[in-house]
Amino acid sequence: MGEKRGMRALELWCRRVTDGYRNVRVNDMSSSWKDGLAFCALIHHFRPELIDFESLSKENMLYNNALRIDCSTEVLFQQL
Repeated sequence: MGEKRGMRALELWCRRVTDGYRNVRVNDMSSSWKDGLAFCALIHHFRPELIDFESLSKENMLYNNALRIDCSTEVLFQQL
């Protein structure tokens, strides 16, 4: 029960943070993330200097996902 509530809370938080981003709609915690835009929107929300979100395209899934991994890795290593 608690795990479901936690996932629902995380989904709602992601939806709020990404609200207003073009082509991003967090409806669930699986398929909403496939094209990489939701991940990129989350990163852009907190670290806008890392991603030029307006240059991203929903159709370029490989690039979007590679970018979010690169940015996440960069932030992680900066904190170490």
